Amino acid sequence: MFSASLSFFCTTIMNIDLDYLDLSNNLLSSRIPDCWNKYIFMRLRNTSLYGKIPYSLKNCTQLGLLDLGDKN
Repeated sequence: MFSASLSFFCTTIMNIDLDYLDLSNNLLSSRIPDCWNKYIFMRLRNTSLYGKIPYSLKNCTQLGLLDLGDKN
C-alpha cells in the first residue's frame, strides 16, 4: 500500500509518458492534483481522496475512464 500526498505527481511522475494511472486501494488522503490532465485511464477507487474534481480534467479530451468509486 501507498500512503502519501499526491503533490509529487505534478513535479516528478508527470514527466513520464503514461496513459494509465491506477492508485486504487491505497491510503491516499489528499486532494486530486490539478495536473492530472494527460491520462486516458485513471483508477482511484477505494482511496480517501477529497475535494472537487479538478477543472483541468475538463480539458482532458482523451480521458476514457475516471474511476472514483468506493471512497473510504
